[in-house]
Amino acid sequence: MKARVIGAGVVGLTSALRLARAGHAVDVVAAEMGNATTSSVAAALWYPYRAYPEADVTRWSATTYQVLRGLASDPSAGVRIRLGRELFRCIQLVPALGQARILGHRVGLRPGRPTVRLETEFTDRGPVVHCYGHGGAGVTLSYGCAEDVAELVSGLS
Repeated sequence: MKARVIGAGVVGLTSALRLARAGHAVDVVAAEMGNATTSSVAAALWYPYRAYPEADVTRWSATTYQVLRGLASDPSAGVRIRLGRELFRCIQLVPALGQARILGHRVGLRPGRPTVRLETEFTDRGPVVHCYGHGGAGVTLSYGCAEDVAELVSGLS
C-alpha cells in the first residue's frame, strides 16, 4: 500500500521507517526537513512522560525503550543509555564545558494536546491515520506509536 507521512519529526520519521519495513511504499512530506525541524534541536531523551491515554502511553513508551536498548548495543547507531543524574554531571566530568562559547540558540514548537491522537479517520478522500500531539515526548513514544501506525495502515489493505 502507498502511504504518505506528513511531518519529518521523530514520530513521523519513525512511522515512515516502520511502514517501509512492513512493505509499504512511503513518501514523507514536511514543511521543513533535517536541521530545520524541532527534532533536530530537541534533547532526544527517553523518559517517563505524563501523557494520555495513560495505558497507551505506557505501552508506547515501553516499546520505544526496548527498541532504544537494542539500538544502544550497536555503537554505530548513536544511541547511548545514561541515567538522568549522569547528564547533569557533564561540567564536572568535562570542566571546559563550563567555559564553552554558545554558538547559537534554536527553539521549536512541540504541539501538544490533552491526549495523543492515534487513530484512523475515514474521509471522502480516503483513510487518514492521525498520529500527533506528543508534545515533548516524541522520542519517548516514537517507536511505540510507529508500531500502532503500521498496524492501522496494514489493516486498511
